[in-house]
Amino acid sequence: MTDGNPLKARVVTIERMTACGGLYIGIRLAARLGVPCLDHEILVGAARRLRQDEKQLANRDERVLSFGQKLLAAFSAGTPENDFAPPPFPFPEDEELFTAEAQIIRNAVRGGAGAVIIGHGGASILKELPGVVRVFCHAPLPDRVRRLMSIYSLSEEHEARRAVEEQDRSRERYLRAVTGRDWKEPGQYDLSINTAVCGMDAVADVILEYIRVTGDPGRLARAE
Repeated sequence: MTDGNPLKARVVTIERMTACGGLYIGIRLAARLGVPCLDHEILVGAARRLRQDEKQLANRDERVLSFGQKLLAAFSAGTPENDFAPPPFPFPEDEELFTAEAQIIRNAVRGGAGAVIIGHGGASILKELPGVVRVFCHAPLPDRVRRLMSIYSLSEEHEARRAVEEQDRSRERYLRAVTGRDWKEPGQYDLSINTAVCGMDAVADVILEYIRVTGDPGRLARAE
């Protein structure tokens, strides 16, 4: 129930291209809605459900890995010679990880609770939940490369470009594998926003205005 307030207890999912500001936007949007913003928290919850180390699962977040890659990710924190405790075996499959994350997301919005969900296939997981606002954030590649270089103080543009492109490909493969959907297909979203056009703070304003309008259908009629 929203008690007449279209901003209360709203659920927003934000899928995003790499380095276009999706998390930044989500944090600010959540603060204005008065709801939690969930990103890394989803992975932490899934790790607990699967009884896995979240630091090792972080290397697999939103990406499909082969068995060998999973093995390398598991040992990325160290080696047995450095008192490294091997993670529980067998390693969870990509579908298992996605299922665990999906349960964390569903639990977060159970009983009418609001939340801003960053990535993790939230738009697909909550596709049957009424009132969810599904957002896709994107920006031209050069803008995203410049942002990544600025955030991480990178000096080599080609390295930043490669990192952005590789992360995009990994995320696209993962979401296609676990949801069966094309990550960039606009028809599955309510809003598709180029964050390079109006700035990330303004994007949060756009989403808020969309929520206000869709939460109060009579507002459109009054405006005409």
